[in-house]
Amino acid sequence: MHLFTFSVILFSAFPTCSLLVTHFELKIAGVDPKKKIEVGSFRVSPTGEQKGLKEIGYARSESHLTEIIEHVCDEAKQYKLVVNTLTGKSVYVHKDATYLKGDESSKIRSRLQNACNDFIDSHEDELLTFLKTAHEEPVKTFCHYEIGVCSSVDVAALPPNEPPKNEEEPMNLSDIPDDELLPIFIILCSHTTGLRLVRCNLIVTFNLSDMTITPITTLEELWNWEKREDVGNEYIEPLAHYKSHSGPQILVCHDMKGGYLEEETVEGKQFENEKYPYMFLNWWEIDIFNYFSHNFVTIPPEGYTKIAHKHGVLSLGTFITEWIPGKEICSKILESEEAMERTVASLVAVSNHFGFDGWLINIENEIDENKVDLLVRFCASLTRKSKQINSNSKIIWYDSVLHSGKLKWQNALNSENNKFYEACDAIYLNYNWKDGDLLRSAEFGLLERIFVGIDVWARGCVGEFKCDQSFALAKLFHMSVALFGPGWIYEKFSKENQIYKGIQFWSKLYPHVKTRPLTSGNLSTNFDTGMDGSWHYRLSNVKLQPQNLTTSCHQVIGKGLTLFGRHRKFLIFSFDNITFESMKIVCESDKPIEMILNRTELISKMNEHEWIYKSSGILESISIQTTSHDETVIRIFSVISH
Repeated sequence: MHLFTFSVILFSAFPTCSLLVTHFELKIAGVDPKKKIEVGSFRVSPTGEQKGLKEIGYARSESHLTEIIEHVCDEAKQYKLVVNTLTGKSVYVHKDATYLKGDESSKIRSRLQNACNDFIDSHEDELLTFLKTAHEEPVKTFCHYEIGVCSSVDVAALPPNEPPKNEEEPMNLSDIPDDELLPIFIILCSHTTGLRLVRCNLIVTFNLSDMTITPITTLEELWNWEKREDVGNEYIEPLAHYKSHSGPQILVCHDMKGGYLEEETVEGKQFENEKYPYMFLNWWEIDIFNYFSHNFVTIPPEGYTKIAHKHGVLSLGTFITEWIPGKEICSKILESEEAMERTVASLVAVSNHFGFDGWLINIENEIDENKVDLLVRFCASLTRKSKQINSNSKIIWYDSVLHSGKLKWQNALNSENNKFYEACDAIYLNYNWKDGDLLRSAEFGLLERIFVGIDVWARGCVGEFKCDQSFALAKLFHMSVALFGPGWIYEKFSKENQIYKGIQFWSKLYPHVKTRPLTSGNLSTNFDTGMDGSWHYRLSNVKLQPQNLTTSCHQVIGKGLTLFGRHRKFLIFSFDNITFESMKIVCESDKPIEMILNRTELISKMNEHEWIYKSSGILESISIQTTSHDETVIRIFSVISH
């Protein structure tokens, strides 16, 4: 048995990064750990000693890494281009590493070799510095986290290196011999299948069967929804605090580790103390929440839809087709008017059954030109029939395919893609836009129906903790914003307090977004983030959040909503000018507090935890005033108005 007989390289847009990191790691793994070299100065001291010399391990030394890099791009000759059947992405793999057929032409290998040389020219110093230290997941850590040239889906694992024994029965991975698992050592964890590899042992940590809601992966499965009888509204959470409005909106496109994570199940996930999942708490600053994955039909986990609706936010699923498999699916859907309408009916049935509010339509493959008109009618029919079931529904087109059927991102709304925009409720622009693209887009549509794509990973636009700069430009044009991948906060800073990191990120966006008011004067919450005091996280436990999360007003795990500072006033909720005859507020806190109506008026306190306002009035806001204590914890907060 030979360790690292083959290597599997997983990448799409940036294959060279994965090729380089993996090849280095294989070479390093092949070095005898006992091998040493002398480094330092050979100068002899007056006493005849060479004190400047010292012995270090050869593996990962500067000499070793420099030796490897001289010939690393020649490895391109050993790779072929295949389609990863789990994600639909085109990827490069070692020619002996998979049963999947692919393109092994000299043109493909030459392109990869040239790209490899270009990559080294741009990233040699970063790469060599990174490789001096061992990492548990080197490709993911460097390519995904360190330099951000790919997403977690780009580095998803290939199927096992053997075709399934029976297409109707999935392969039992426990049947794979150890010597065939060893070559997969460097494969990164597959978030879509729930598998991870540790020390060459395959461990099942989580399976999609644990989800109450799972994606739809085939067209046949989707079409079966049209005939199902159990397509009622089992998962419905009423849309509270929602008020349709004109003007720019904020959409969050949540793309996180491939989607359908263990912490998103009904049972949730147990974390180690002080270890956080990704927590999105700024619900009052957004209008639409889109759950995104690279599955064919992505249905939002019920926890996300329920939380969104509690905060007056629309919840969208994702309908995506990609590359060669995607084109085949589209060909079947657009084969006839009947097939197209069948697909529409099924998508409407799915969203109705699971209680969410529409779809992001993302066609990432070419369409036969003679089928484009039918695709436009598909969008129009889906938009119209979704509204017949749900008047608040939204169908949003992603900037991808043109009227010609070509796949060519425009980063704008223009004469080549506006038919899709007109058939839907809005368009979501790709991320490589410039100021001029936005200006010209205004000629073809309503500003608030144009969502300016902003990638938090900073691929094509200003992102990361500088997203506010991109927001400022969208605001200047009075356009809406589609914020992609705020889970970057977790994927980049997974070991840090996610509540603090979320505040750090969103506080810079506050000047460019509007906080939506509550539309009802009756509510009850404990401000639960989903994480209990024993560090068990359940998405379904998230409760109504305060509207002004800051470093002085936020949740502390095991305590509750914590207000920091003496004699300070904290805005908890703002309301949509609600008329009331009388009002009672119940608030349990660990320190004495005062309750303030509409920013200035003290409310009479009846007892330790109750405040009564007996006169009629208009409810604009409720704030809490702390007293002479550095920290005040709010455990329960409810408002009852008549």
